[in-house]
Amino acid sequence: MKTMKQPWLLACLKGLLGVALLLGSVALLDSQNVFFDVREANDHREKRWDHLRHMSRANVPVDVVVLGNSHAYTGISPEFMSGALKSNAFVLANPGTTAADCYWNLKALLELHQPRVVALETYALDERDHHHMNADMLVNQIKAFQVRKHAGRQWASSLSLFPLDDLGLALSETVRNHHYTWEGFPSGRGRAKYSLQERHLGQFIRFTTGMTDSLVQEYGRLGPVVDGSEKFISDENRHYAAKIAELCAAQGIELMLFTLPMYKDHVANAEPWMARFESLAEELQLPYLNLQTENNLSQNPTYFENTREPNQHMTFLGSVAASDRLSAFIEKRWRDSLPFRGEDPDWVAFHSGNPGLYAYAYTTAADENAEILAQNATTASFKVDQIVIADVPKRKDIRQIWVRLSGLDGAQVGGKSFFMLRMRAQLRDGSAPSIAALKVPKNPTIQRDDNVVFTTTVKALDVLEMVDMSLQTSP
Repeated sequence: MKTMKQPWLLACLKGLLGVALLLGSVALLDSQNVFFDVREANDHREKRWDHLRHMSRANVPVDVVVLGNSHAYTGISPEFMSGALKSNAFVLANPGTTAADCYWNLKALLELHQPRVVALETYALDERDHHHMNADMLVNQIKAFQVRKHAGRQWASSLSLFPLDDLGLALSETVRNHHYTWEGFPSGRGRAKYSLQERHLGQFIRFTTGMTDSLVQEYGRLGPVVDGSEKFISDENRHYAAKIAELCAAQGIELMLFTLPMYKDHVANAEPWMARFESLAEELQLPYLNLQTENNLSQNPTYFENTREPNQHMTFLGSVAASDRLSAFIEKRWRDSLPFRGEDPDWVAFHSGNPGLYAYAYTTAADENAEILAQNATTASFKVDQIVIADVPKRKDIRQIWVRLSGLDGAQVGGKSFFMLRMRAQLRDGSAPSIAALKVPKNPTIQRDDNVVFTTTVKALDVLEMVDMSLQTSP
């Protein structure tokens, strides 16, 4: 009897050894990046985290964070928000994401920065959950999961982000890309190159022109694309919205919900849809900003992507307008909670070349991207806070003029008003200096009662002398 073996025990040991060898081999291949993912030419997820880490190392704080999905990173301009709030705003969003991913994004962010305000965009609060993923959602979730790059946090978050059947795909590049073995390894593997010294605050600009007249007319014939009465918030998204609220409360962070718009005729029955978000905000005792039905943003076709696909995004122009409204909402409630960095030379230097700086705040003579044409000049009816002429990134043929006035009722300065500048200027093509008269129209996207902004684009020129200025108002 002493020589008898226990076959079940031996089989178990062999099985455990086989599993250990398999997992060890996968781990070794992962550590050597043998099946390294092919990176996108412009992986904006990775770029965001690279810049967040760089900002942390450079002691550049993040004060306001916008969480969400592609609606957030196309529909919000952190550059203009930073200028409006005289703080540093950042959009930390992933395409196709849900509230669970937003929660883990925030958890990872808090290891690098301590924001004062978090704004959660509600398109991440839809009917989806991680148990019912389609292929596109899985791919997007894996890419977002990868770039957080912390093994412990990845393991902790994996079961809340992926179905059990897909855990191997999420956790291991070897499992995910083992098909390279027989299909061949793709060429061009590697990361996109970009400078961490260039300011990047998370926006990913996809659309620079709005809807065409023909598309607008199609809504009259074909009707809306999205029915808000069919939209709801999944239990999982409710759960993670609550967890985000708990995390923010524990960290002393102010939290709000907000909804970016789609074109008004794109959505039928928008009111009950927005009411669900408002109800969730009340449940979590959070402020809520509804830009779909309680604002005129949704009525402007230039603010929206030229598509009748269900998932319609905002253009860059729309993002500036939406950022103005969101910033005003935040400033009204939490101005005392946010640091005022407008007079900090390091903050001004960090935002050099940022049009949001010229639209809302003061730049200095040290700004290599702009020249101050006038500052703190008082007339009988208004004060010229600042007038600057600024370079446009990656464009040597044009420049922008920004005029910012205060001391008047912005609501009475109509949309057709303009600021008249007369100046002696010289084109950079070598032309002789001459006196130029320039009409600078009111900026249509920035709506502040105490801060009226005028802007225009001009040929690349240098202003040698200011001659005269005046405000021409019209309804």
